[in-house]
Amino acid sequence: LGNLVAYGYAESTVVAPIGAVGVLCSALIATFALGEPFRKTDVVGILCIIVGVVLIVWAKGTEAVIEPTVEEAIRDYFIKPQSIIYTALSLAATAVLYKYRTVYGDKYVVVYTTLCSLIAQWTVLGCKTFMAFLRLSVEKGNNQFCCGVTAIVPWIMLLVIVVCAVWSLHYLQMAMRYHNNNKVIPTYYATFTLFCIFGAAVVYREFEGASARSIVTFFLGCLVSGVGVFTVSKDRDSEAPNFLGDTDLRMIEDMFDDDNSRPGGKSARGSRRFVELEELNVRTTSSGNGSEAGGGGPPRPPGPGP
Repeated sequence: LGNLVAYGYAESTVVAPIGAVGVLCSALIATFALGEPFRKTDVVGILCIIVGVVLIVWAKGTEAVIEPTVEEAIRDYFIKPQSIIYTALSLAATAVLYKYRTVYGDKYVVVYTTLCSLIAQWTVLGCKTFMAFLRLSVEKGNNQFCCGVTAIVPWIMLLVIVVCAVWSLHYLQMAMRYHNNNKVIPTYYATFTLFCIFGAAVVYREFEGASARSIVTFFLGCLVSGVGVFTVSKDRDSEAPNFLGDTDLRMIEDMFDDDNSRPGGKSARGSRRFVELEELNVRTTSSGNGSEAGGGGPPRPPGPGP
């Protein structure tokens, strides 16, 4: 919700990279609330994030925010040739990654993170225009939600925001399922920021009229923030406590894995894993009962019949 409001008062190219502050807050919460160790590298990473955010805001934080009406947004942004071409290329890339996600997603961290970022960028681009329409309606009394045929556009934008946000979150969870967070977090930050910046630059022309100095400072800030995100998240998973044994964890993961793309199918592997877990539970229970009844020794084989 905070990001949604932020896109109405600042450019997308500024708000998206500043998302690195969330990683900073997560590191601090993990330290003070969850008792995780605060490392020397965390200090370096936090300083990099702060410096990067300052550079980004210094470069583009004073740019004017667009406030188009629905008609102006359609005419000046949505149906421009560069916007149509960018949309087509993004949809094509999303379709390719969606097709091969089950083949390469568990091997390469960039597959699910890029797919997530390609979808999530439409949440950002949609928030920008939706908040512009909302500001015009609430702050200036120019209602954009119930005037003429074009009044359906803001509601379509809201639907795009919700659907893409939920859909992208699913693939982010898939990336974290197959790969360590110290790989997923910096990779997702880099791809998401890149697509948001490029999309806003193409569709909303946010770099139009910017000086070379501002552009260099902006991308330097993004780079420094990215280094900070990588530094804070690096090797943090290895310090998290593991409450399950590695064998039990693999069995549970395999049982609930998406096995449609594997030999044997979901039902075959899933049923086998379920049986293994049931047998493990029976053996544990039997061992516990035997320990209580017979002092913990192994059960004796049955004697000869009468």
